[in-house]
Amino acid sequence: MLPLTVIIPWRAQATRLAAFDAVVDWYRSNIPGVDIMTIDSDETVFNLSRCRNLGIDAISDDWRERNRSADSAHSLSMNLWV
Repeated sequence: MLPLTVIIPWRAQATRLAAFDAVVDWYRSNIPGVDIMTIDSDETVFNLSRCRNLGIDAISDDWRERNRSADSAHSLSMNLWV
């Protein structure tokens, strides 16, 4: 199976905890070995687009390095936004 990173822009709020836990549990139950990364910015108000950019920045170098050495399409990794 291809390596998979799921990036979740996230700032904890009591009303969203159950949904967050359900999403994380689903990925862990259905995709063994999935890497789940939560991203938040340091801004006072939650900024979804900023978190998406930070998430891409966080994985970009790692993704490029893994795929630079790939000798076939089978070793490409996948990243998924939630």
